[in-house]
Amino acid sequence: MKYIFLLLTLISIGSAAQDTLSYDEVAVEMSGNVKTILHNGKKFTGWLAWQADSLNCIETVAQGAITGKECTKNVYYKPEIWELKPHTATYRHITSPTVKNSALVKEVTKEPIGRECENCDTGFVTQVNYTLARKPYTGFSTGKDSLYFYDNGTLKYVKTFWDKTQVKEYTELSDFGRHGRYELYSRSGELKLEGWYYYGAKHGPWLDRTTKYSLVEGSYHYGKKTNLWCYYKGDKQVLCEFYSSDKLLYYYTLEYFEDKVVVLRYEKGIPVSEETYKNGHLDEYRRLGGQ
Repeated sequence: MKYIFLLLTLISIGSAAQDTLSYDEVAVEMSGNVKTILHNGKKFTGWLAWQADSLNCIETVAQGAITGKECTKNVYYKPEIWELKPHTATYRHITSPTVKNSALVKEVTKEPIGRECENCDTGFVTQVNYTLARKPYTGFSTGKDSLYFYDNGTLKYVKTFWDKTQVKEYTELSDFGRHGRYELYSRSGELKLEGWYYYGAKHGPWLDRTTKYSLVEGSYHYGKKTNLWCYYKGDKQVLCEFYSSDKLLYYYTLEYFEDKVVVLRYEKGIPVSEETYKNGHLDEYRRLGGQ
């Protein structure tokens, strides 16, 4: 709902100019510890966009005063730096009023991809653009129980709602479908499922609180389970599985006692080893039948 708040804040200011500028385009006037943003000699109303290291930031300015700031890492096309945390995606413009979906025109084009050789087939990339009054649209649109956000004609994310205030799903998008952050919430507002998509495929870390376990955590690699997937009851791991390209290689269970933890490892469903830990250190190891 942060984006709606920012939009309503600026609409409430009246007819003041609403632009997105950089610090190079404004003047900063200091009076003690108070900062006033000026543009063309007048108190600025709009947004200031800037970058620092890997962060993209935008500040909301009302009558010269900075009233809010949000920063986000640019996660698109860089799955290796994706992090699991609630979304804070901020886009460079929020200047258009909210309109109904029916007010927008959806334009689909196919751009040819250059040939690698004279006899090679030519490929195409499909691009989807949303316009209002024949111009690429930036801002929000509404549908039944949904809120959409567009940046320069591109649909960036969709929020669906349980009711007027409680978000049900948050999905970031590209022309190829789900791409970026995904979140699923319960009616009470609890974050139940979260992770990342990369051009329609699950990719990177995921946390799942929708099963009989209190938490399931693991990672996908282009749609396939990879590495360690662990299952919790309360705050304790009770089961972990190891995958390679969606194939289960082995798993182990954890049983907790007053003074020790017993870890039993299985391969192809057969127990192959037992490890006993005391105070976090391996105390005993036994090789079982297995393979």
